[in-house]
Amino acid sequence: MLINKQSIKKAMNELRPNTFKLWLYICGNKDHYEFALSNADVKDFCNMSRNTYSDAVNELITKGYLQEYTL
Repeated sequence: MLINKQSIKKAMNELRPNTFKLWLYICGNKDHYEFALSNADVKDFCNMSRNTYSDAVNELITKGYLQEYTL
């Protein structure tokens, strides 16, 4: 995983700690990868509760790090 240092700095300063963890988890995917977030996998990998996960996803959407769409 390669992340531009400026992107890391911006995310680190803008996002709450658990949201930053989720962002890093997502950054571990390949470029242009489309997926449905799995609460179970994130919970296991990042050690976060369902509520924390939901709050983090909402923050990423609100701040433009994620785009929400339905199939």
